[in-house]
Amino acid sequence: MNISREEFKRLEAQTASNLKSSAEDRPQSHYCGFAHGLHILFWSFLCFPFVFFISSVYSFYIGTLTWYNVLSWYTEEKSLSYQIMMVPVLIICYPIYIVCVTFGLGLYSAFDQICLHWTHWIRSVHDLEKGFYAWLCSQLSLEECSPYTEVIIVNQLSLPL
Repeated sequence: MNISREEFKRLEAQTASNLKSSAEDRPQSHYCGFAHGLHILFWSFLCFPFVFFISSVYSFYIGTLTWYNVLSWYTEEKSLSYQIMMVPVLIICYPIYIVCVTFGLGLYSAFDQICLHWTHWIRSVHDLEKGFYAWLCSQLSLEECSPYTEVIIVNQLSLPL
């Protein structure tokens, strides 16, 4: 994807204005209304088991896709010695990996959604696995194994000669 310098500046300005407007929209801590208050906290406690379950299922699915992408990468891209050493390790470690990550992300999502603000609750519930697998693939230097679609914007400066 190529983007012009003007378009890049417009995107930066739009992002900055969105961040500024979202900071202005936050309710004050002493404010209690429809979108802020103890009723939202009660609602988030009520939703705790549902968010835990849904986040765990989604994390299991995305985690399995990530594991499969890593396994495929080792079997297709690496040499025979890597295949002989790493593929059995990946297969043996899958149950431990998927249980720990699924349970951990489910708990994290369930606790993260507990709040007093409706907008924070909605954002937290919509982002069930919090980008963990993209981070994991980045830490393993296997960005191409991430289960997400990546869009990379490169700022190309055109200097006059």
